[in-house]
Amino acid sequence: MKVTETTQNQDGSTTVREVHIPFRKGISQISRTLVPENSDEPISVHIIESGWKDNGPMYHILVEYGDYMQTDYQFGNFQFICEMFPEFRKIIEDTFVDVIITSEEIHNTPNAGELGALVRKKSIR
Repeated sequence: MKVTETTQNQDGSTTVREVHIPFRKGISQISRTLVPENSDEPISVHIIESGWKDNGPMYHILVEYGDYMQTDYQFGNFQFICEMFPEFRKIIEDTFVDVIITSEEIHNTPNAGELGALVRKKSIR
């Protein structure tokens, strides 16, 4: 990613500096998705745990509307989400958790038995 930084100097001149920030692939976060049972708007709600912790995990909340091809963004903690979407508490506390297995882990696991053991290890709380 390239970022351009402009600094205003005391003599009135400006200094422009371009900074390159390298990125690498990270571990994916699970997006918990809520879909309506009886209506068609919003078409889905995606809740993704953020990297910040403030008395517990914080979440990015994306609410997608189909009619206008619009997505609303909000940011909040567990309590904030449960006030908006009470169903989320049951989803997050469910015994059967969602698990992400990377393609690299699948490729590097020699046999199906060991892959099953890896999946179980990652999914047991």
